[in-house]
Amino acid sequence: MNNNAYFAAAGAIIAVFCGGALERNALWRDPVQLRQDMVRKSPHKARVYGALSEIYQARGAYELALQNLDQMLLIEPANAGAYSNRGNVLLSMGRPIEALSDYNKALTLRPALAAAYVGRGTILNQQGKIDAAIEDFHRAAAIDPNLAEAYYNSGNAYARKGAYDKAVQEYSRAISIDPYLKEAYDNRGNSYLRLGLTDLAERDRRRANDQAAAAR
Repeated sequence: MNNNAYFAAAGAIIAVFCGGALERNALWRDPVQLRQDMVRKSPHKARVYGALSEIYQARGAYELALQNLDQMLLIEPANAGAYSNRGNVLLSMGRPIEALSDYNKALTLRPALAAAYVGRGTILNQQGKIDAAIEDFHRAAAIDPNLAEAYYNSGNAYARKGAYDKAVQEYSRAISIDPYLKEAYDNRGNSYLRLGLTDLAERDRRRANDQAAAAR
């Protein structure tokens, strides 16, 4: 091989490797493309559909998240976490009846799934079944004492019931676990206001505003 042919061949090899590297870098930069690539390479693995659905859900692309969870459940029909996650997506899409069915299915498969109790309790609270909702939130907290959402939603249920002192306790517990939970400051402030504790209500309003400003 003469020098010109050698360098041409070497250049072609470098171009192939560089092109492959650029393609891989593009995949790694976009998590959706990365997960889609994983689906293409492993179409029979349930977890890749679950990972892709989480990204779509975080981006508000609920229909795509739902499609991937449907596919995940076709592969693993006894996956309690997938039913719970699909319930979350359906709830975000304004389809609470279907969401409730998925949460119930998740809890049938795995009775100690805290997230499913939170989801089901949220729907029960929306339906006005406040005591049943509180019971679900307490179950979730008993399973996972560090689940801030359980205490936050329990606070919402107590506030809806008019038990503002208990609501304050629940919101405070949520904040102790997640000090950046803006909604808990907002709602605790409203409960303080209902209790006539205007100074504490104003303090929480400022904290909520600070959280909102920090998130921008």
